[in-house]
Amino acid sequence: MSGKRVICVTHEDTMRAFRFRLEKMTIEQWNRQGSSNRLDIVNCGILHYTRRDSSGTVRERFERVRTIDPSRPDEARWRRIRRPRFSNEDLLAQVGRHPHLWDDDEVG
Repeated sequence: MSGKRVICVTHEDTMRAFRFRLEKMTIEQWNRQGSSNRLDIVNCGILHYTRRDSSGTVRERFERVRTIDPSRPDEARWRRIRRPRFSNEDLLAQVGRHPHLWDDDEVG
């Protein structure tokens, strides 16, 4: 599908949800989204994803993203998307760090 472009116009919460999925964020990254100016989505802001890596090679997945503030477009910088990899033990440890929505007794 090289050469295809997609534009999606939406509001902030949906944009954050797209980020979670496209960048394969962890819960910790998701919770930190608004705590850094680099990750904030400003009014009329743009999330620009590319499958081109820094050498110009087109990859299968998104490789880089930049957040563009229309009032300061020259300040937009590409950053590499780093998708975490987890072992089974890593995943179980992450689950243990978050509160359960219900007790096992309530499910059955």
